Amino acid sequence: AGSAIYSAVRLSFYNIRGFGWRLGGLLLLTLSLTRCAGGAKHPNATTSGEGDKLVAAGIAQTEAGNYALAESLLERGVAVSKRERGPDALETANALTSLANVYSAQLKFTAADIAIQSAIAIEAKTPGWLDSEQAAFTLLSRGANSERLGECHFARIELEAAEKTFSRLFGPESVHVSVAMGARARCLIQQHQTAEAEALLKHVIAIRERSLGGSAWAVGSGYKDLAVCHLAQWRVADAEREILRALAILEGSLGPEHPRVAEAL
Repeated sequence: AGSAIYSAVRLSFYNIRGFGWRLGGLLLLTLSLTRCAGGAKHPNATTSGEGDKLVAAGIAQTEAGNYALAESLLERGVAVSKRERGPDALETANALTSLANVYSAQLKFTAADIAIQSAIAIEAKTPGWLDSEQAAFTLLSRGANSERLGECHFARIELEAAEKTFSRLFGPESVHVSVAMGARARCLIQQHQTAEAEALLKHVIAIRERSLGGSAWAVGSGYKDLAVCHLAQWRVADAEREILRALAILEGSLGPEHPRVAEAL
């Protein structure tokens, strides 16, 4: 259904540049969380159509790391949603954000930015949108993509807005908040504010360990970011320790063949 797709979609992918590490995959962990909670429901959500099914399939392939297939499914999903729901429908915005996620996973940041901006243009027409869960997810996607493009000033504004809304809706120690915090920490690393980034990432990891357990792949992603932070601080031994910890968690939770594991090598 459209609401299930909305719940699954919205957390972007990222790439930390400048430290010799290619880090893919920002947290689709809300997929399992929102499914357990019954999914986020928008008052204008409608019943499932062919476009929704294509988007759901695209999200599943994105999560599995099959990015080329996911891109094809999601591009078709956007086109069908525009035809079924209309170009200004919220389902179309959800499909566009899903497509932006898979573009980002393949380092197609400009295409991702265009898709996210298109989603925002649709969603902003909804009264009260800026204070909604949907806005927080879209701003998170936008902020994460801005960070990848090196536009950290704009990224931090967008990420802080998303973090504030998530904190109000889910609590300051929620996994949703940790996702925005993690993206903000990567901005701080790019801006050479590594002490602040390190403290933030340790808080992120603690939140995820409490909420998801120490073996969750989202925890491994947190340690991977912490390794990058240590490398930026020239703390090579600490970076090696954290990346080995991250690899053990990622391999255990995703399997050794998953692209997110290969990207950490």
